[in-house]
Amino acid sequence: MTAPRLRVVPETVDTQNLGALVWYTIQLAATATRDELRDAVRTAGLPESLLPKPIPVSDALRRAVKDLGTIPDEKNDRDEIVRLLIREAPTVDKDHLTYRLVRETGEAGRKNLAYRELASIDLDKRTGSLVVTHLALELTPGEDAVLDKLGAQYRFDREHYDSEMVRHIARGALKGTDPITVRPSGGIYFIGQAHLSRVEQVRTFLRQFTVGTRLYSVPVLNEADNRTMVSDHVEEQVKVESVRVVEDLKKLLQAERRSEVQVQGALRSLRGLAEMTERYEDLLQTRIDGARAVLGAAQTQARALLDRLVRGDSQG
Repeated sequence: MTAPRLRVVPETVDTQNLGALVWYTIQLAATATRDELRDAVRTAGLPESLLPKPIPVSDALRRAVKDLGTIPDEKNDRDEIVRLLIREAPTVDKDHLTYRLVRETGEAGRKNLAYRELASIDLDKRTGSLVVTHLALELTPGEDAVLDKLGAQYRFDREHYDSEMVRHIARGALKGTDPITVRPSGGIYFIGQAHLSRVEQVRTFLRQFTVGTRLYSVPVLNEADNRTMVSDHVEEQVKVESVRVVEDLKKLLQAERRSEVQVQGALRSLRGLAEMTERYEDLLQTRIDGARAVLGAAQTQARALLDRLVRGDSQG
């Protein structure tokens, strides 16, 4: 990699701040339909390419079972523990997904357990329809209530994305800002001054959801200590990502089947790290020699691995 051509900063650029420390919190209650997500993305001025695909109905049912959570145990008139379980049933029909509502009965400490299937919950993946069939003659009001609650939860989860999708969109929107992780556990990023308009877009996006779902940012002054902080974290991130790329290439070398797309993807990741390093060198107006050394070593390893791949393919 050649030495960067450090730019001359125009007078119109804010030179007081390097950028900002950015983090966000997303409440579990931040659910939304696809239309609501689209409206939030448009209001914030974010690209609609960030929107998710429609929810597969099988995913909605699996999520509904998970969202239902643990059903509280009860006792019968023989002082036995009665527990209701919802278990996926094996099927060879790719167009259907089936669960069973099962009654587990036994003594305290889960001794002498007996099981009885109470109902079948069958999802037609082609139509999204959910059919409940009773397998026992009589169900208790509590067992009927569990089936009703599961049906309602499925209808909700079929239309609503959970809070993780809100997080996914926020993360995707910030991905193109060269975010640098500034703490080992993650969650707080440095984002350069040139990308703070995107930060404001993500802030607007998150504000449209539940209270407590929002983005925070703190300006980072253009001072020597802060430039060193950013430089050190760029170096650390380049090191971590370079090691990951080299490890991925090693796995490709060992794999019986590998595609050119996978190899080229790994090489693009290395080029992307080199370009990101140069952009940060422009921002900081200094060379980040540690990152350059790490990239140089990674590129040497990558070339050696690719040579082995080529030799192996030619011998095969």
